[in-house]
Amino acid sequence: MIKDNLILPLEADIKQVLNFDVKAVPSFPPVMAKLLEICSDEDASVEDLSKLVETDPGISTKVLGIVNSASYGLRRKITAVSEAVIHLGFDEVKTLSLGVAVFEKMFKPEKQKQFDMIFFWRHCICVAILSKAIAEEIGYPKPGEAYFCGLLHDFGKILFDLHGRVNYDDFITNVAKYPGPMITEEREIMGMGHDDLGAYYSSLWNLPGSLALTLKYHHLRFEHLTLSREEALLISIISLANFLSWTQGMGSVDIIRFPILQPEVEKNIDFTAINFKKVIRGMDREMEKTSAFYHFVFPSVSQFRENMLRENLRLCSINTNYYYTEEHQANGVDVLRIKNSITTPHRSLDPKAIITTTLKAIHKDFKFNRLYVMKVIKTLRILKVVEAFDGTDTKMDLTAIEIPLNKSAGGFIHCLRDKAPMLIIGRTSGEKKTLEKFNLKEMLIVPFCSNNKVIGILGMDNFASKNFILPDAFPSIAIVANELGMA
Repeated sequence: MIKDNLILPLEADIKQVLNFDVKAVPSFPPVMAKLLEICSDEDASVEDLSKLVETDPGISTKVLGIVNSASYGLRRKITAVSEAVIHLGFDEVKTLSLGVAVFEKMFKPEKQKQFDMIFFWRHCICVAILSKAIAEEIGYPKPGEAYFCGLLHDFGKILFDLHGRVNYDDFITNVAKYPGPMITEEREIMGMGHDDLGAYYSSLWNLPGSLALTLKYHHLRFEHLTLSREEALLISIISLANFLSWTQGMGSVDIIRFPILQPEVEKNIDFTAINFKKVIRGMDREMEKTSAFYHFVFPSVSQFRENMLRENLRLCSINTNYYYTEEHQANGVDVLRIKNSITTPHRSLDPKAIITTTLKAIHKDFKFNRLYVMKVIKTLRILKVVEAFDGTDTKMDLTAIEIPLNKSAGGFIHCLRDKAPMLIIGRTSGEKKTLEKFNLKEMLIVPFCSNNKVIGILGMDNFASKNFILPDAFPSIAIVANELGMA
């Protein structure tokens, strides 16, 4: 069941990030809900689509305006949606109608803002087109479903822009200062990711389950979920389409970012089976059909090359730091070797021995200076350092440190809630106070579980060496950290 795989935020979490009563949110536009239903229904008819579109004058007028544009090259003027279907095909008019409905009902273009809705809309259209093309290339049985999931994949950003407690314009302005993935910064600064926010309202409005699933996981790892082959493939399609859109200079905001692709995507999709040249050319043709109507332009060749140059320089900077760090080989660790070195002493089943051996093994293989186990004390709403390994000569009593789990805890809350590693760099007041307690500028935290429930966090830092904490090792450390759950 899709719902079993949707770990959604609580209503209380939503209230923390949006500035209105959660229950007072305007309902999802009925015409869009019905269009999504038609797009999901393989038995939907031309009459169903025509009748629906024609009941909304704004949408029908714009659909016919696009159909009669020079891009489609029709010999005579089309005056009815049903007639457009005859000339263009049911699927073409269906996706076109959905695109217009989303634009008309949910987007408010304000070019003076940092979060430019036209720029954002261009990205959504691009991901939708790429999603459908990839679906057709790999034989996914519902390319129309891939289209509307791609079209709405970033829906949560609209809610942030319209109702976020933190001004989304301010977020866009400040996020350019940080080198990491935007979704990570979004969780820290906005208080939640657009993926969680979009999935929450998709579920609240009873929209197709496949949409909620792709909204939730188009950035997150999903290998741990119990998904059908088709569900995993759909998430992979949307993730790959989003990745390709950013690489083509069509991100959701005008900021250079290196896109990240979950490892599961390549496991589910055989990249060698996709004719990427054909997919990108098809995207160009489809985008040209609608660009004049929506008043957006493609990046010029020179702008595209400049963007790629800037991105390569950013990646080069990361690689340079990695290469010239004495311990750079730590990020290439063989996880199986580490797990073997850790689990050997577990035969004793002594919790103290498990923790001590795990910390020493991570220190040895990943070269962190200090490691500390923080357990959740629910009654006090704090994280308490209960065990520590200090490879330095600071003689600091780390076990005396407690971290309040309040609104300002930032990454610590997200780490526990999302079961994901986080880099703590002082984005919130709570993070800053914690870093001061440890006398640090940055700290990596990784959750560990018992019976699939987070029971604590493993923290680590490079207090003495001052080496950068690089993201490459995060997945490997996360696997090893879960050994602590045995204790």
